[in-house]
Amino acid sequence: TSFILRQNMCLSFEAPFMYLLLGEDSALLVDTGATESPEIFPLYQTVKSLVGEKELLVMHSHGHGDHRGADTQFEKIEGITVVSSDRQELINALSISDWPEGEGVIRLDGRQLRVIPVPGHQEESLAIYDPQTKWLLTGDTVYPGLVYVKNWQAYRDSIARLTRFVELQEVSMVLGSHIEAT
Repeated sequence: TSFILRQNMCLSFEAPFMYLLLGEDSALLVDTGATESPEIFPLYQTVKSLVGEKELLVMHSHGHGDHRGADTQFEKIEGITVVSSDRQELINALSISDWPEGEGVIRLDGRQLRVIPVPGHQEESLAIYDPQTKWLLTGDTVYPGLVYVKNWQAYRDSIARLTRFVELQEVSMVLGSHIEAT
């Protein structure tokens, strides 16, 4: 019910990870990688083979191009909703009442994911907690390697918010979107 996908380093030096979480009738894909072309990066076909006929929600850990490059492979397909990284669209889609202090929810049938805004690396960065796997998906906010920070105060506040969150949750793994390859 949980898949970690990674883009081949031959296609993008960023080699981003993508996460696919399945519910009974729906699924969530977090990020779509760095490459648009379905001929050289057939992400839609790979995801489709794993989700079958389930409804699919496509969201992003944040709005940088290496995390939304293959969005066009999923757009305008029945049963698939692609949520942009626009802050207001995220607030609406996730019912976050107080950005960035509040939390949002993604419901995948019996699987309820918690979404924590974590601006700093990018204004609309998100972390997603899955109580089933106990994974905390952190995008580019936390990962083993050089993390670029756009707004240091927002980043410090987000790390403090994540720290408070994990003190109250059982977390089996903290999974970012990259591994430093140099």
